[in-house]
Amino acid sequence: MTLENIQDTGFEPPRLVVYGPPKIGKSTMASKFEAPIFQRTEDGLTALKAKAFPKAENFQEVLENVTSLCENDHDFKTYVLDSADHLEPLIWKQVCEESGVNSIELANGGYGKGYVSALNMWREYMDALDYLRIHVFAPHVER
Repeated sequence: MTLENIQDTGFEPPRLVVYGPPKIGKSTMASKFEAPIFQRTEDGLTALKAKAFPKAENFQEVLENVTSLCENDHDFKTYVLDSADHLEPLIWKQVCEESGVNSIELANGGYGKGYVSALNMWREYMDALDYLRIHVFAPHVER
């Protein structure tokens, strides 16, 4: 092998999940990343000046916001989900609403089927992030 054989490799922006207790600076750290846009699922950005979508009240709003980033020109380089542990109840709520029940345990006839539907929604969300192809950061709060 010689130096003429050196090639450039591809680069896909990384996905990071940061796990830790509340108020240690996970979102503050994300605000320092390149051109961030926050998807709020909780009220954790009160001490930060940042660009952010309004706090999502349901999973569909989160998907619509990611879709708008995918379909429109923008200068954002980092997508921050604030936070992953607050997105999950929104997903469960949608599964329950679609199934006409008030518990994920009972959704789609029970026996874990509600969790399967929730997992499919997570996959839909992750597929949208794959399509978006910018840096993804998701703080996760330790409980």
